Amino acid sequence: MSLRRFNHRITLSTGQTLEVTIDKSDEKPLGIIHILHGVAEHKDRYDHIVEYLCKRGFHVIRHNHRGHGINIEESTRGHFNTLQDLVDDVKEVGDTFRNELNSDLPYILLGHSMGSLIARKFVHDYPDDVDILLLSGTVVYSNLRGKLNLYGLKIVNLFLGSRTKSKFINNIAFKTTNREHKDLNKDNKWISESDENREQYEQDTYAGFPVSHKVLLETVKATVQTKKPSFIKKQNFNMPILLVSGKEDHFGGFGKGIKQLASIYKRSGVKHVTVQLYKNKRHEVLFETNQYAVYEHLYNWLIMQIKLLEKEESPNE
Repeated sequence: MSLRRFNHRITLSTGQTLEVTIDKSDEKPLGIIHILHGVAEHKDRYDHIVEYLCKRGFHVIRHNHRGHGINIEESTRGHFNTLQDLVDDVKEVGDTFRNELNSDLPYILLGHSMGSLIARKFVHDYPDDVDILLLSGTVVYSNLRGKLNLYGLKIVNLFLGSRTKSKFINNIAFKTTNREHKDLNKDNKWISESDENREQYEQDTYAGFPVSHKVLLETVKATVQTKKPSFIKKQNFNMPILLVSGKEDHFGGFGKGIKQLASIYKRSGVKHVTVQLYKNKRHEVLFETNQYAVYEHLYNWLIMQIKLLEKEESPNE
């Protein structure tokens, strides 16, 4: 193996306890990638991409968000108070372990689904921290749908309770309303084209659980907020962004929403935005039948961006 794995259970300055895994590459280090998992899943699902990246010279940090993971109180599973808490957790976890690994290496955020929303908020709050941003299966709503979802979930939280985890409300939140793609709602097909991946997801005790109404509200709020040009304009315009998504991912508007978000980034002043859409692939684009082709594309794009960063830092060489 080209990595050394270390599992930690750390207590943050807020008193919050989180599970963290550090994978140190034995190759010449190229950068530090901090993986942010999605809603109702956990960090250990990312072993394959972590091993791929470590073999090619990347150290990897990953942690379970609040309300997620293995060694947590069951009463807390699927709940957190604010997405901002998760953003601030990323800051503290990242700072702690970047110093241990090598804080001079490029720091790269890779966020999937809800993790991509956390990443989008993070680069707004801490614009000088991140060198490269990777967004996988990110969520993009039309302005109308965003407002309707926000309004609806505020009512749900008010009358049904913020900590309640209604399976009915969860089903509405995660399934597509697009009539042309209604077959994706059967047997969790919206998750992935890969039968193997869907089976593993469904059999995983620590994935696919219902989340609280507050979590659903917080993710919708973040989706609406992080799409606004006024919000984007506070991040580092020189930070390159890669958006990867399946063309059959309803959370990305079947590719149209991803292209729209890229266009908003560019119009807001972000200089380097790349979109990669995969035909017939769905929400979990990092776990699909062509996952190693996706990994290779991510790696090649990262190498290109790191070389550009090195040129910018040494313009006279």
